[in-house]
Amino acid sequence: MAQSLISSLTPFKGDLAEQVSSTTDKFSNPNNSEEENIVNLTEKLKLSKFIEALRPDIRVEVKKLGPKNFKSAVAIAKNIDNALSDDGAEINVTDFGINQILSQQLSTNKQILKLSEKVNAISSQILCVNSLTEAPATNSNNVQSNQQSPCQICGKLNHKANNCFHYTRGNYYRGNVRPSYNRTFRANNFHPYRSRANQRSNYGRGFRADSLCELKVTLQAVFDRLIKFNLTLDPAKLQLCKPEITYLGFDLNANGFSPSEQNVNKVTNFSRPKNLKQVQMFLGMLNYFRGLIYDYADIVEPLVKLTKKNTPFVWSVECENAFNTVQEIILKKPTLKNFDPNLPISLITDASKIAICGILLQKKDNVYYPLEFFSRKLTPAECKYPSIRRELLAIYASVKHFHDQLLGEKFELLTDAKPLTEYQSLDKKPEIVARWLLYLGTFSFTPTHIPGSLNPADFLSRVVEENSLNVNNITLFQPNDKLSMQNISIEQKQDAILSKIMNDLSVNKQCKQYFLDVNSGLLMIKNAHKNKKKIVNRIVIPKSLIKVCIETAHAPHFGVRKTFEFIRHKYQWKGMYLDTKNFCEHCEKCLENKPKAKLTQTQMIPKRNLAPGQCIAIDVVGKLPRSTDNKNFILTIIDHYSRYLEAYPLQNITSRTIINCLNKYFANFGLPKFLITDNATNFISNEMVEFLDRLNIQHRKSSIYYPMANGLLERAHRTMKESLASMCESTFQWSEKLLFFKLYYNNSIHSVTKFAPAEIFFGRKQNLPLDSFFEPVTVENESKYLKNIRNNMCSIRNEFAKNEEQYFKNNAPHIKGRKVPNFNLGDKVFVKNFSHPQVFQEKYKGPFEIIKILRNNNYVIKSLKDNKTMKLNVSKIFKQEQPRPNLRN
Repeated sequence: MAQSLISSLTPFKGDLAEQVSSTTDKFSNPNNSEEENIVNLTEKLKLSKFIEALRPDIRVEVKKLGPKNFKSAVAIAKNIDNALSDDGAEINVTDFGINQILSQQLSTNKQILKLSEKVNAISSQILCVNSLTEAPATNSNNVQSNQQSPCQICGKLNHKANNCFHYTRGNYYRGNVRPSYNRTFRANNFHPYRSRANQRSNYGRGFRADSLCELKVTLQAVFDRLIKFNLTLDPAKLQLCKPEITYLGFDLNANGFSPSEQNVNKVTNFSRPKNLKQVQMFLGMLNYFRGLIYDYADIVEPLVKLTKKNTPFVWSVECENAFNTVQEIILKKPTLKNFDPNLPISLITDASKIAICGILLQKKDNVYYPLEFFSRKLTPAECKYPSIRRELLAIYASVKHFHDQLLGEKFELLTDAKPLTEYQSLDKKPEIVARWLLYLGTFSFTPTHIPGSLNPADFLSRVVEENSLNVNNITLFQPNDKLSMQNISIEQKQDAILSKIMNDLSVNKQCKQYFLDVNSGLLMIKNAHKNKKKIVNRIVIPKSLIKVCIETAHAPHFGVRKTFEFIRHKYQWKGMYLDTKNFCEHCEKCLENKPKAKLTQTQMIPKRNLAPGQCIAIDVVGKLPRSTDNKNFILTIIDHYSRYLEAYPLQNITSRTIINCLNKYFANFGLPKFLITDNATNFISNEMVEFLDRLNIQHRKSSIYYPMANGLLERAHRTMKESLASMCESTFQWSEKLLFFKLYYNNSIHSVTKFAPAEIFFGRKQNLPLDSFFEPVTVENESKYLKNIRNNMCSIRNEFAKNEEQYFKNNAPHIKGRKVPNFNLGDKVFVKNFSHPQVFQEKYKGPFEIIKILRNNNYVIKSLKDNKTMKLNVSKIFKQEQPRPNLRN
């Protein structure tokens, strides 16, 4: 570093002070104007040379001083030169005299005050980690608490780490130091003893041994290492020869480390959070133990969602389950094994749709023992990755997290997917994947594929004793105790109607079909079988057990007919079929997972009553193949009355670019009253909203996942894509052919209006290449010509209305029998799942509540689970009817 600094200052060695003084005088001459003081670029460049030699974070502040305060900058440069006058000199930040120079001008310049504070902060934070390997050993008697000792600036140091002193003792709290400091500190100073170092603590080191002799050897080597690097220990904080210690919230012993009993009680006794602050407190407490919990990010994901900005606090069932699960895990005091240098290292990874995880393992007696867990939540962009890329991301992130333990070691990589083989076989890899593979190439590992069923799901239940094993009872086929003979008999006697029938069996002739069973004492009824060839005896179910009976029969979630057949074989009550039908039709799981017949149909091309130019719709087509003029998108604009289409090829689709195109359109055709778009971010950005508000244009957004709301433009897109694909000989010519398409499209007869869009929009037809062989149209009488145009426009509009009505009349048979349902405020509805659910995922989500009714069959609904709102068309929702009174209890 010294050589690089000296080489950069070579032109100014020797008579440096004279050059600096002359430079200072020119810039500070009171007789010169401010412009004259900045004219001499040569001196300014020379001064910049000195400024560039400073630390990057100080350099930025020095440059802010400006020409009026160049004296301070030059004084700093003088001290740098004096410090470098001897190549072997040791440099200290305080020797630069920065604080003394700047303190003289604190009252006159606030920027200098800021720089002084910056320098003081740097002076209290810098730790020259890399220079520890070159620092001379000193006697421990000469080392004082928190004493600063100089270190040589050697050529091995990186110029970006231009740190000029280091601490002889590490601070207890190093939160203001860069995160990589602890990793570098351990790697450089304790690398030979990494196998014995307790990696759980960032504020201390722990070493273990199996015997006193081994402990003595280890401690002697550690003390020698500390003396070599000029570090000290506080005897008051040392604990030696202890079989078990509690340190920073962890119990450390020969078996491993686990949360201390005090911290376990804090977590398990934490009451259910009632607001956002309490959720943050609970998560902050758990984050300290996340290295002990397998798949931590996936477990606490419902709780993390509550901490997001603008998210209402709703304690859902998922939050309750996550809260209880984490408390149960901590209550078991999960114990992680200590590292054994004689055993091989393994790393197992996995990925889900919302999180990734990794486990550092060691294998002993054919059993894997966890050393540490890693997990994190995926970002919204990472959640969209295909599963094979998420698996590769889990490998990359886990290896990077356990970098200190894995670098330079041979380890086994266990995964239930084959992302490495899949991506390494590709000739052209995505850039991000190529970077991941390049990083993984620096490690020595053997990938091993294991089936998903053998992938360990949870190591937290593994206690120190190997013989302990918990087996869950299988209760899949356990019957419902509420339908036992004893319980039915009790409920029959408590039911007012059935108890009266039981008392009147011998008196009332209307009860002759009822009887009491001799063996069970239950009230039963005689019914003829469906083929009327035999009599079937069925148990009469009281009203209190109707819902339980149907729930038991509907457990496999079959349809109404099969569920009813299960029930009528043994049981009966009044209105049994209707109750079964209502229950099956209102089962939330069935509503979420079973497809629904499409009974709703709306007009794709709605009727329009506004004049031309009053209402337009815009949309974006692309991303398309790059054209010859470097375009990738098409912005389309259509007039809702005339169907007149405009299309602009674009290089990008930012809000600013779209606004520029709209300005061109408005300059040619005037300002509209209404603008219809979808919910894309470039259409609803603050910049776009402000632009439309200034022009007093009403912005109407279509419903999400409903392209038919903008059917005119979507149909024009289809025609445009088909035409361009047919005209272009190569894909990059579409931008050239777009102009040709617009001319012909706007002058072709529309199937609904029976007129050309240009004729309706302008009142005349535009000339096509086909018309170039005809004589030009001349105007002999201007008033007569204008009168003909007005009459022509009147007739076009009248004919236009008739043609449109005829179109809808002809289309009526296609939507016959499909009615548009009318929903009311407060109705409970379900919504189609738009995220392409997999085989066993729900196809519908809900329930939702209708909170607002909009025009054109659109509704605003609110989720009853998380209170989120959305705007949807009637075709994407269906109503949940109220069940019969028997099932409301």
